[in-house]
Amino acid sequence: MSRRRPELLLGLSQGYLSKLTRGTQPTSASLCSLLSLIAAEPDARLQELRHAPRSDCTAALLTLKEHRSRRRLEALLDLSPGYLSKVAHDDGAHPPSKPLVILLGLLASQPQRLLELERYWLMTVIK
Repeated sequence: MSRRRPELLLGLSQGYLSKLTRGTQPTSASLCSLLSLIAAEPDARLQELRHAPRSDCTAALLTLKEHRSRRRLEALLDLSPGYLSKVAHDDGAHPPSKPLVILLGLLASQPQRLLELERYWLMTVIK
């Protein structure tokens, strides 16, 4: 898969992934998490999730709540405490990034991948 395709799917600017691989572009844990899941399963529902409205985060968070607490999910995704509550209430004041919307949608549709994500971050810390 070319680098441009994921950039388009995730709403990233052209060249973002190249800068990321060279270490000249800082990134969020949400984007790193999403990229690791995509690398593990390139045929994930990205096309469908790409067009998900930001309001879909509320439904995704309700699904994920059955598997992990919001606090634990925030820690896993390196989000500020309480951020997901603000996103879930969708007041428009705290719009989530497109990669976070896609990541939450992907995890809600495949909650078993939460464990995969936890292992990914554990291995990253151990290295």
